[in-house]
Amino acid sequence: MSEIKNILIIGGTGDFGSFYAKLLKKNGFEVFISSTNAERGKAYCKKAGFNFFGGNFEAMDVVIVSVPNKFALKIISDTVKKIKKGTLLFDLCSVKSFVVPELEKLKGQGFELASIHPMHGPRISSIANYPVVLIPIEGGKKLEEIKSFFNGEKARLIESGAKEHDKTLAIVQGLTHYAQFVSAAVLREMKVDLKKTMDFSSPNYALFLSVISRVILQNPEMYSQIQLSNPYNKEVREVFSKKTLELEKICEKEDFDGLKQKIIGCAKVFDSGEEVLLDSDRAVGALKSIFNSLKEHTGDRFLIENLNTHNFHYGVVEKVTSKEVTILEGKRRVVIALSKIRLINKKEVLEWRKNNILEIGLDYSFLTNEAVDAETIAQIFSKIVKIDVSVIDEYKSEKLPIGMKAITIKTTFFADDDKKVIDAKIKELIKNLGFELR
Repeated sequence: MSEIKNILIIGGTGDFGSFYAKLLKKNGFEVFISSTNAERGKAYCKKAGFNFFGGNFEAMDVVIVSVPNKFALKIISDTVKKIKKGTLLFDLCSVKSFVVPELEKLKGQGFELASIHPMHGPRISSIANYPVVLIPIEGGKKLEEIKSFFNGEKARLIESGAKEHDKTLAIVQGLTHYAQFVSAAVLREMKVDLKKTMDFSSPNYALFLSVISRVILQNPEMYSQIQLSNPYNKEVREVFSKKTLELEKICEKEDFDGLKQKIIGCAKVFDSGEEVLLDSDRAVGALKSIFNSLKEHTGDRFLIENLNTHNFHYGVVEKVTSKEVTILEGKRRVVIALSKIRLINKKEVLEWRKNNILEIGLDYSFLTNEAVDAETIAQIFSKIVKIDVSVIDEYKSEKLPIGMKAITIKTTFFADDDKKVIDAKIKELIKNLGFELR
């Protein structure tokens, strides 16, 4: 039996809070949203199908603090005075050195406590295979249920401590984000025409721009906070600047051997170098696979997802280049960069079409030997023509030739399929199987 019914997300109208509000609701939890702006909060809840929090903390089983790092301590301090004993309280802050010690002060007061950091942004469609860092402080049945929630969504749950988390994240986030800030600043300073560079683009360069854009174009406030609030990021930036100057001095001297030895020395960091290269190959291969798949289906209808907007686009593939695809949706042309595309598998395509495209049907009646199994015939038709075929009638009568019966089948297909082509295929198949169309 579930220990959790009602979950309050403080900051649930933000990008990250709303992402988890939707995911928790999908898993059957009753989700409540609080907002400093009541009008905005109520409007959001009405539109998204959540409950606007009216202040009844006694009814909440779990309280999630999903606010910018700088507001977290005050929110936690205010909230803990209002929640009931047994409530699970946890934050989703990206830096733990300042928040975990405050939560640890609450141990022994009858609450379940944790600090959680999902390692992804709010633009993803699933948390499957993404790491979620959990710092357990005071466990219980509710925390175990939240762990089961993450495991059920196939996230990679990793238990850690505040210091280990922040020191590791200084590399995982601090270094990578800072390098991307610097790279973007170089592109801006040099007034680079990115569209022009893409004409010369290698797969590595396309991935490079894709990674930078995911940081630069999303949430500057959040990325600024991550960079400045983690106490271990300062050392990373200092080493970054130091190594940049060292390499620049080598390049100024045109010291080929010196630069070569620096590169060789850096390679020693990658103990599992082959594995890292394989990951890179997979990323490059993914772009090539997207290009090849779309190129192969030029002129065909195709369904893709824009990873930036999470909108699905369904239409005729009109043009494919090394950097983008043009899809004709009715009379509207949509151009999307290949690096922002997710190809949809057959099962998802079928589900999407069932939900978005009208289904129509054609019925056919034909004479056949009475020994013929109608269901088997329907399966044959379905496999060959690749549409749904079902038997709606089998008819025997003295009016029919001796030893014969009539079978009526119903074909079901989508309204955007070519009705004339399907009709011609079915009739040809009936004829080739030796049946007589009525």
